Amino acid sequence: MIPKLENPPIIDGKISENEWQNAVKWDNFLQISPGDNSQPSEKTEVYLAYDFQNIYCLAKCYYENPQRIRNFHCSRDKIYTTDRVFFFFDTFLSNDKAYYIGCNANGEQADGIVLSDIDPSIDLYYLSHGSITDFGYILEMALPLESIKYKSGKNVSWGGFIKRHIPDGPEEITSFPVRRGGGNFFDNYGIFKFEELPTNQNLKIIPSAIGTYSEGKISFADSLGNYQDILNFEKDFETELNIFYEPNSNLTMTVTFNPDFNIIEADGLNVEVNLRYPIYYPEKRPFFIEETNPFQTDINIFHTRQIVVPKYGAKFSGSFGKTSVFALG
Repeated sequence: MIPKLENPPIIDGKISENEWQNAVKWDNFLQISPGDNSQPSEKTEVYLAYDFQNIYCLAKCYYENPQRIRNFHCSRDKIYTTDRVFFFFDTFLSNDKAYYIGCNANGEQADGIVLSDIDPSIDLYYLSHGSITDFGYILEMALPLESIKYKSGKNVSWGGFIKRHIPDGPEEITSFPVRRGGGNFFDNYGIFKFEELPTNQNLKIIPSAIGTYSEGKISFADSLGNYQDILNFEKDFETELNIFYEPNSNLTMTVTFNPDFNIIEADGLNVEVNLRYPIYYPEKRPFFIEETNPFQTDINIFHTRQIVVPKYGAKFSGSFGKTSVFALG
């Protein structure tokens, strides 16, 4: 049972006295690579707790020789060559979708969802801090319940899994046994139980506007051969409105008007000459990424990059037990 805290910890990468004393502790980790559910080379302790705002995670990663820690600055979702710890949560116990959050000893983040494969394209909002200690390093994270969809109510069970990566080895350590060569990720996790989880109702209205102004000079010659200059002015102004409504913790409705995707990073440069098949560019626009997992199949039946300049759009997504629904218009 994951305990509910009255006084939540401060997520600062430092462990204060008694700050995590009421959290549940897990230290029975196993090495799944290169070993096969064997004794790990290093000790790991994890603490979990929650309140009606956040899920709190603490990892204490021990090293006999802390100089083995690989710790350098990375961009988001690019921490995979550093020491790191990940927490996985199947919030509906559906065995087909899980959120994951993680960070390295600097507190730099990597997150996303697990479907048939890991999808890092979705960025969750959560707090994370890390620090190097005399015994190794520690990580603290707080995942707001508003950042995820989950089953609410009393006596709620989630699927859960924790993984530590030691790149100087390399070595992978997990909280539960993993069957090598059989099953999938969801066959290997344990159960995290909560006494009660709240029902969240969220309404977000996000207006935005962008304007451009440019001026230039146009020169031309009249019939007598005299050159004249004319100033040319160009103005443009666009507005956008996004509305997000969550009637409860497992349903989301999104409406967008005149969406502008100029804030999205540009596609990488590719040579498109004499190709048998067109280049498949990944979707990066949040409206088309979030909660579209029902369309993510082995066969690409739905490619949202073909929707180029929409004037408006609406989206509905939700989960009911092991059933997921999605509509886009």
